[in-house]
Amino acid sequence: MPSLARRSKLEVCLDILNALAKKSMGLTRLSLEVNVNYVALKKYLDLLVNQGLVREVVDEKGRKFCVTERGLTALSYFLKLKTILSVEKALVKEA
Repeated sequence: MPSLARRSKLEVCLDILNALAKKSMGLTRLSLEVNVNYVALKKYLDLLVNQGLVREVVDEKGRKFCVTERGLTALSYFLKLKTILSVEKALVKEA
């Protein structure tokens, strides 16, 4: 049976950055992609935009969000850290 553990705020932010790194998208699509409700997603996006990790683009087709260079850098660092911590956790289990 799959784990129903809640994601931390950091994990949700990383999921958002990861999804936007693959393709820019609007709120509805992003909400479905990262499995976060619309209201909560808007709060996360406000945080990420204010930190310069995500950029909002408005054109004639509507409003989309895309990851910035700073967001890609942050995502890269956190993914490396996650890998390092996973290896360390595995080593501790073996000991």
